[in-house]
Amino acid sequence: SFVEEITSVLERTPAVLDALLSGLPDSLIRATDGPDTWSAYDVIGHLIHGEQTDWMPRLEIILRDGVSRPFEPFDREAQKHLDQTRPLFALLDEFRALRESNLARLRELALTPDQLDAKGMHPALGEVTARQLLATWTAHDLDAAIAASGVGIAHALDPAQDLQDERAIVVEIVTEEGVRDGRLRRGGLERRVTRED
Repeated sequence: SFVEEITSVLERTPAVLDALLSGLPDSLIRATDGPDTWSAYDVIGHLIHGEQTDWMPRLEIILRDGVSRPFEPFDREAQKHLDQTRPLFALLDEFRALRESNLARLRELALTPDQLDAKGMHPALGEVTARQLLATWTAHDLDAAIAASGVGIAHALDPAQDLQDERAIVVEIVTEEGVRDGRLRRGGLERRVTRED
């Protein structure tokens, strides 16, 4: 089923990020590709905030209120205002626990086809279905895994290399592949939704 397919991706993300990042020196974990870009540390904080305030809370709004209650805007920079002294392993552990809890809740809902087609109101995109929200959650995970594992760390190791354009190409390919069932309007999910999730 659709939910089983997206869950098969979402349940792997904590282990993937743990394997990619655990044990790396802090100089790499906190490296960015320049101003206004994120480090791997920032990405994990962003994922935690999403687990707390975005995906499942928005799904529950769709199921309970439909389009009558718009989603709360998502603060993409919220992780920057949290305790920056926490070690990465603590963030990874928190993300894993939150993800396990959210997926358990998703399975408990046992969503029907009608529920997957139910609509909510996104503050930037307008009407979206539960199916589109879940597809976007999955695409966002793939984007985050690329971001956490690549550009900032590669730039720290070789500052002369400009990898930003390369990352953008990869993200577009992955999101097109990963959300083919989402069918969000306005040109798909590639940049807009991963930036306005």
